[in-house]
Amino acid sequence: EDWTIRLARHIRPSSEKPIKLLDLCTGSGCIPLLLCHLWPPGSVHAAAVDISEDAVRLSLDNAQLCGISIPEDSSSILSSRNTFSPILANIRDPCFAQHAALKGPFDVITSNPPYIPKAEYKTLPKSVKDFEDIRALLGDPDSSHDSRGLTFYHAIAHLIARERFLSDGGVVAVEVGQGQAADVERILREEGGLGATSVWKDPWDVERVVVASRT
Repeated sequence: EDWTIRLARHIRPSSEKPIKLLDLCTGSGCIPLLLCHLWPPGSVHAAAVDISEDAVRLSLDNAQLCGISIPEDSSSILSSRNTFSPILANIRDPCFAQHAALKGPFDVITSNPPYIPKAEYKTLPKSVKDFEDIRALLGDPDSSHDSRGLTFYHAIAHLIARERFLSDGGVVAVEVGQGQAADVERILREEGGLGATSVWKDPWDVERVVVASRT
């Protein structure tokens, strides 16, 4: 919530110059739905992706509860309202960028991806492990990757590096786990081709978000 509100102040879209937002690993949809609520009507059209059918349904329910418009299809964007379109897809699928529902380039890409390393996951309290989908937590789903919880940041960077996926001047904001900010900055620079990066701290003075832009 804290960094999403800050992002809403950092970027100022308008109905005259609306933007396209893509939220990856959206879960409940809380990030794009809050942005849809905070930004002026007609200023943002959000797409939200998750691999979980339950998460996509939950984000859809939340959008309806919050009164955020849901287009009947990707071509029926309402110019006078902010819109939210949930998408069931796997961002690590090699064909993800060609998904029919993704209409880029995107002006803003956000994500709070799974980032808990395997070793740390094993130590999580039962109140977390027993009630949270492991896919929403574990940052290293494949044994072939390192164990620092960074797998999804590599996937996001590879998407950003694709031609016409992130617009010129586009902004990327990703939440990170404790101690991961420097690594994620490097990944977005070296693999995503983003030249300008910064780190935002949370209210407890922990490095929590890496923000980058295409200049």
